[in-house]
Amino acid sequence: MEAALRHARGFGGPVLVHVVTRKGMGYAPAEADEAEQMHSTVPIDPVTGEATTIAGPGWTATFSDALIGYAKKRRDIVPSRRDARSHRVVGVRQRFPDRLFDVGIASSMR
Repeated sequence: MEAALRHARGFGGPVLVHVVTRKGMGYAPAEADEAEQMHSTVPIDPVTGEATTIAGPGWTATFSDALIGYAKKRRDIVPSRRDARSHRVVGVRQRFPDRLFDVGIASSMR
């Protein structure tokens, strides 16, 4: 990575460095967690990777539940997401498959 960035810096013009990352690499419990690779987690036992506390609902689940509630009442609510296959919107996708659109990475570009 450092070599690629040094090379890019010395290029003398615009350059794109494409970096593919893998969360949890080198930590067996994270590598075994296919859905999240422990990207966001509650406090854990570092040896086993098991949670030491019980997590409450996160902001994504709370938002998804609220969105489902509003979408049940209003047909004009049409969510878009940069990864519509994500497990985070599975409830919305299951209930309104014709109203959830995957917009690719465009929704997260600045």
